[in-house]
Amino acid sequence: MKCRPTVLNISAVIVLIYDGYKYFKDFLNDIHYQYGALAMFMTGMIVFSGLLLDYILQKKIKKYLIVNLVGLLVVLVFIFLMMR
Repeated sequence: MKCRPTVLNISAVIVLIYDGYKYFKDFLNDIHYQYGALAMFMTGMIVFSGLLLDYILQKKIKKYLIVNLVGLLVVLVFIFLMMR
């Protein structure tokens, strides 16, 4: 099975693009955060972990619907943990 777009890798790319946009927009407006680069690094590691998990899921599970449901579950758990 080829790697196809799933919920997990689309949301990971959206998070990475949004975080990069937000960080550099604030940087250009002279709003500097003390741990901005560290936050970008941590976001990058979370995104990389999500993409790696998605790749492993696509290689192990052949049903595309199951891969999307597991990815949706991971995204929802991450969102609810970030809201706490």
